[in-house]
Amino acid sequence: MARIFQDTKQKRNLGEKAPWYVEWRHDGKRCSEKVGAKTLAKRVMRLKEVEITEGGFGLLIKKLWREFREEYEQKILPQMPSPRSRTEVGYVLNNFEKVAAPKWVRFINRKMLDEFVAKRLQMRGKKKGDTISPETVKKELRTLRACLRCAVEWHYLPEVPSMPKFGSFQHDKRFVSEQHFEEMLLVLDTATMRLPSDLSCSAERWWRTLLIIAWVTGMRIGALLNLRWEDVNFEEDWVVSRAEHNKSKRDHRHSIYAARDVLRSLHEARAPSEPRVFPWNHDRTTLGNEFAKLQKTAGIHLPCSGNHTHTAKCHVYGFHDIRRSHATFNYGRVTDAELQEQMGHASFQTTRQYIKYAKLHQHRPYNAFLPAALQPTGT
Repeated sequence: MARIFQDTKQKRNLGEKAPWYVEWRHDGKRCSEKVGAKTLAKRVMRLKEVEITEGGFGLLIKKLWREFREEYEQKILPQMPSPRSRTEVGYVLNNFEKVAAPKWVRFINRKMLDEFVAKRLQMRGKKKGDTISPETVKKELRTLRACLRCAVEWHYLPEVPSMPKFGSFQHDKRFVSEQHFEEMLLVLDTATMRLPSDLSCSAERWWRTLLIIAWVTGMRIGALLNLRWEDVNFEEDWVVSRAEHNKSKRDHRHSIYAARDVLRSLHEARAPSEPRVFPWNHDRTTLGNEFAKLQKTAGIHLPCSGNHTHTAKCHVYGFHDIRRSHATFNYGRVTDAELQEQMGHASFQTTRQYIKYAKLHQHRPYNAFLPAALQPTGT
């Protein structure tokens, strides 16, 4: 599998001082490396034979991180259907390089990951005075684990290190209450969004339909904005979020049974040349700002327990809070499998996180057994 040798010309010129080389096969091609002393060359040869044996059929395990990342970005990232996913992977790999500074892929271990987590949790978050959320770091670890699995399959890493364990959210997550949702609907006539000129519906109807469909379907705001009329089936009461616009990377059907009349009304006012259900010609930040204005008009001001400098966005809901409301209010009304399908989760583990918070907010009386002496008596 590997051998040591001296170059004939160098041996003729230098005699016994000629350096020793190690030779092996990589993907059927002959490779060699200059080592120096014969004793050291034998040691490198034995290590190379171990690497070839572990690699299965001659793949080189010794790989620089920068070379592996370049290869990963060329071969794996283009397979991801979502541009946003590709961007997020690049962001995570940049953070890992900046904080952990890996040089060789095969030396990435649990200790390096522990140090990465410890440093990331102390770094500044998006808001002034805030630090990186533990959930953000957990998400980065999931991305790194997928990347390292690829390194194992390519025989650059013996095995994927175990992932560090640390605390999750220290506070409850928000969901839009029924009262606040109704208050939002009452002030939609104040919406001033600039709609496309060929759209005959008002801003009030546009917002009302968007919020109601978000509440009924539990769809992500990105999937709603990318929803097209060809993806709506009024006969069977469902819409489809396409794989390129959702995180699960496959098409999902979402029931609109409870809101079909609302969506049909918007369909009647659609522009013939507009294929989108919710045409929005501005950036996502503008949409979030408009949503915040509507809540402020409705008098919604939420408490914020975060240890950071508070901004106006701290005291209003985000679009994902409506999605969390769908899980909170529908848990127990439908099966867990139906809830997973409706929310478009590829894994039930994700649905379980929503179910966990839904359970915390369900107020059901505990019908404890009472002995006869404690039973209420009639009058």
